[in-house]
Amino acid sequence: MVQETQDPDGTLIVDAFHNWNSESVPETLRNIPAEKISHYHIDDAGSSKTPGNQTDPDRVMPGDGQINLKAEIEILHEIGYDKTVSLELFNQDW
Repeated sequence: MVQETQDPDGTLIVDAFHNWNSESVPETLRNIPAEKISHYHIDDAGSSKTPGNQTDPDRVMPGDGQINLKAEIEILHEIGYDKTVSLELFNQDW
């Protein structure tokens, strides 16, 4: 969408949970210029469901789930992303 609009101010919010739940691979991040990422939501996916079957309340604390967060973070560093990272949980237990 950001590429299609060609809006110079257009950016993306990247979310670890949505990347994983849509079965994207961490390497997909390499195709996004760092300056087009405005925000990174860090969260993890509970271990009870497979990708594509989780909803927002299935998010768990980083490191407590199935997402390869280390790979995503390494790629974000590699492409030069140095902006906002925020924890995003919709899990009522937290």
